[in-house]
Amino acid sequence: MPVIAEDKTGELGAVTVEGQSFSAKHVRFIPLWAHTLNPDKSESLDSGFIATGFRPQRCAFDGRFLWTGDTATTTVSKVDPTTKTKRGAVTIGSGATDVVFDGTYIWVPCYYAANVYKIDVKKSVVVTTVALGANPRGAGFDGEHVWVSYGASTIVKINPKTNAIVATLVTSGTPYGFQFDGVRYMYFTQNGASTVSKIDINTHAITGAIAVGTSPTDICFDGTHMWTANAGGSSASKIDIATDTVVATVSLGAGPWGACFDGKNMWFSGATGGGISKVDISTNAVVSTIAQGQPQGIAFDGTHLWVMNYETGGSGVYNYLVRAN
Repeated sequence: MPVIAEDKTGELGAVTVEGQSFSAKHVRFIPLWAHTLNPDKSESLDSGFIATGFRPQRCAFDGRFLWTGDTATTTVSKVDPTTKTKRGAVTIGSGATDVVFDGTYIWVPCYYAANVYKIDVKKSVVVTTVALGANPRGAGFDGEHVWVSYGASTIVKINPKTNAIVATLVTSGTPYGFQFDGVRYMYFTQNGASTVSKIDINTHAITGAIAVGTSPTDICFDGTHMWTANAGGSSASKIDIATDTVVATVSLGAGPWGACFDGKNMWFSGATGGGISKVDISTNAVVSTIAQGQPQGIAFDGTHLWVMNYETGGSGVYNYLVRAN
């Protein structure tokens, strides 16, 4: 997954992957317990850890810091990936389910609070709370607007400048993860229907019901294909966006939850013990699998992968960020 890079002035610049610049519209982030891996040089974890809040489920990178949505606590943790230290936490509602960056602010939908929170990344404070219906789940950004799903069938489009809901769409199948194609369509998974549909961001028309694996959660774009993590099917589906058809199904470990692209390979986390799988996008083959607790969210910062593990033990969940060897 591409990530916002800092320019020499310290302001957020273009999205950069492997030295190539992309539109910020492609950005999508995620994640939890967090480990970093070097996708080209090492796939091992070292012993350095950073504790975040309990049960972080998703995270986003703002070009400098990682933000984790801590599901079991009412916080979002701010982590410095360079020094491997937690730089603080922002209080939000209960049950953070996703984290997305719009180039200026972090947005966090909270399942139990029925709100989405807008956080100023420089001041580390909530600046706006947008009320939604029950059970917000996923969020996405198309370069201009933030999209959030809630309940069993509702998606809203939010203007991040005014914080106003400018469109409300009704679908079915429990909308979950979002991914913009960089041009016109916001793709989203329908967890309850085991399908993927897309929204025309201009007309708001919802089209398609692409059958994928069981209970898809996250969705990620490699520049040509959309990939879904099918939590109930132990698989990933590869969708050709030119035809909106599934062109490959890849068997993975148990409970695929998060997905991200490092510029060469697609990575999937297996939330129910499936480890971390690396998939070659040209051959659709799993080229390596790393055993690792209960990883859920996974993100790429331009150099390393960050994997968040959702593990329960003792009085709660311990969540760590680990630097690669």
